[in-house]
Amino acid sequence: MCKFMCEIQFLIGLRPMRSYSSWGTRQHCAMEVGAYMRTYFLTYLHTYLTFLTRLSLFSAVPGGAPEDFTAIGLTSTSVQLKWDAPARKLRHGEIVLYEVLYHRADNALDDFAVNATDTSVVVDGLDVNTDYNFRLRAYTVKGSGPWTSRLPFKTFANRQYHLPSFSYLRH
Repeated sequence: MCKFMCEIQFLIGLRPMRSYSSWGTRQHCAMEVGAYMRTYFLTYLHTYLTFLTRLSLFSAVPGGAPEDFTAIGLTSTSVQLKWDAPARKLRHGEIVLYEVLYHRADNALDDFAVNATDTSVVVDGLDVNTDYNFRLRAYTVKGSGPWTSRLPFKTFANRQYHLPSFSYLRH
């Protein structure tokens, strides 16, 4: 612990980092650190343990798939996908990534993947008036959880928009 405390001293710029091995030197180091460093150490240790706990110490792969997976057509070649994180009791840690896998309904062998760190993503470059199937899964630092059920979606037909013509009359 003394070595760790002296390394913290180095990190905040109080003295050069040292590695101590003898008991007498450890005692001296501990006394040298003082109340300020003990407070800093405890604060740092608490932050570090909280970080470990949230990321990996008690993490496992998610036990459930994301929920409320929906698709909203934006244009004839793009769709916005939205979802909620897996149920809290099934997350098994902090969700760090979502993976969307999709393909044309008539070609299940040609998959495309999109990753997101938020609970929505826009997929563009799709074919006009085409059926697609989307699936989604969540990741913790330990790995991926189960896939959602297949979400079918059909892109819009190409629409022609005609703007009214205006003529400018000069008076």
